[in-house]
Amino acid sequence: FTGLNWATSVDVMGSVLTGGRAPLRALQAEDAFFKVVAYRGSLYEQAYRSARAEGLEGEELSKHIADFVFHPPEEAIEVAQDHARYVTLQSEMQGNWKTWQKGLNNRWLRWLVPFYKTPTNAVLYVAERSPIAPFTRRYKEAFEAGGAAAEKAQARWALGNAVAATLFFEIDQDNITGGISSSKEVRANYERMGIKPYHIRVGDTWVPYNVFEPVATLIGIVADTKE
Repeated sequence: FTGLNWATSVDVMGSVLTGGRAPLRALQAEDAFFKVVAYRGSLYEQAYRSARAEGLEGEELSKHIADFVFHPPEEAIEVAQDHARYVTLQSEMQGNWKTWQKGLNNRWLRWLVPFYKTPTNAVLYVAERSPIAPFTRRYKEAFEAGGAAAEKAQARWALGNAVAATLFFEIDQDNITGGISSSKEVRANYERMGIKPYHIRVGDTWVPYNVFEPVATLIGIVADTKE
């Protein structure tokens, strides 16, 4: 085989084994779906806020929202696009996070850290809903912006703390597990009883939660801290 024939063969083999790259296409479709939902939701939110700020009610309020959503201002479009990226963990990195991203984006380190933006955004997403939220860049910027941005940031922080308190209670009732133990023997003893790391008890069945990001990270951190 020449180099070109070999590359073509590998490409064809990969396409066949993945069903025409079905997993990637499904992931792209899922990403696009949630981006559209978040984008449209943001436009409706902005439209309603704008109408209420003008004191509109009834038919006038409905008409204003419809006009806003179907003919949104450029600023509203930018806000909605930013929100869509935020919801799908695709927000652009800022500050030191961006510096790290640039440092890792070279031909050698990319093999060690092929994915950076999405995992980092997942961590930041959880941080905004944790006790450390007031110390994060996103929270501070939202608080300085004031208005709806500040209220949302405070709501995320409050809701995250409320969820953490609930999780602490459920973990204390032995309904949620973290890593259980660093000891293989201890984990093996628990598994013999049907209890596995990073699971939630639903009735008499233990269900893994560590596949549902970024929520899984929040649950896991609380569970590991409690344990």
